Amino acid sequence: MRQNFYFFCLLMITSLAYSQETIKVHRFVGGLESYESNAFWLEGPQHLVLIDSLMLKADAEQLVAAMKTAKKPLAGIIITHPHLDHFGGIRTVLAGFGSVPVIATQATASAMPIIHEQALSSWAKALGDRYETNLFVPNQLTKSGETLEIGGLKFRIHDYGPMESENNSVVENLDLKVLFTGDATVAHAPYYVGEGHIDGAQAGLERLTRDFPPEMLCFSGHYAPLPLGQLVKMNLAEIHSAVQLVEDHLHQQQVTKNEDLTRELQLEMVERIQNLYDARTTFSYGLSNRTMAMINLPGLIQWVMNQKSKNIPGQ
Repeated sequence: MRQNFYFFCLLMITSLAYSQETIKVHRFVGGLESYESNAFWLEGPQHLVLIDSLMLKADAEQLVAAMKTAKKPLAGIIITHPHLDHFGGIRTVLAGFGSVPVIATQATASAMPIIHEQALSSWAKALGDRYETNLFVPNQLTKSGETLEIGGLKFRIHDYGPMESENNSVVENLDLKVLFTGDATVAHAPYYVGEGHIDGAQAGLERLTRDFPPEMLCFSGHYAPLPLGQLVKMNLAEIHSAVQLVEDHLHQQQVTKNEDLTRELQLEMVERIQNLYDARTTFSYGLSNRTMAMINLPGLIQWVMNQKSKNIPGQ
């Protein structure tokens, strides 16, 4: 009875996201504490390939159990970007399947230890032993634009630089002609700009529409797959609106330097951004829209203030 209930639970968080002839894309969703991140595993005729590995050990263990129902070996893991909710489960997956190549570009692999250590010294402390503190760094580096064959499936990984994170890679599957965009895109949720990469996010999203057709299906690192054109339009509009809200409020309050930012002003901007997210988004990574507004506000303020300084004569 307990075993049947366990497999029922797996079915609730695992879904067949896409299939075509002999290749299937399965989506596994992490829990609320893992920010509802996605891990995708492609099931080919002979092997499995995993894209991202979730964060907490318990989520990654359930992911392994779901993948093992296919009764096929894992051929490799691809990491899209250096955030814990996408690379934290690597060791747990390897413990379940044995040693396989863990693949990333140099930019992602180099940033992972930095992000990992920063998190362990701050918010990730609260996770305790539920998070694997012994980081597994990718053991196979690939160049942006290079074509890889993993387990009989063909992939091309494209680096887009700092966007939502310090580096964002987009994984193109050449067999299905679909994209795995990690957190370069997000469906129906606030776009994370807390690290301040707003220029990079806007440029990267626009570049995606030049590199790939708008109807191409995108599997984002959070929530459901959508066509590329729809995703990019949604993400760009929301980023632009959030920037405009902060810009207008700072202008109205005649704020020209960080010292002018009172707590009251910041709370007013949080409320405005929260209202934007309430109106435009459906999900918020297991957090509240107010929390997301608070997380994103520093990056938005930093960007707006930098733009102001560029426009001051003599600077």
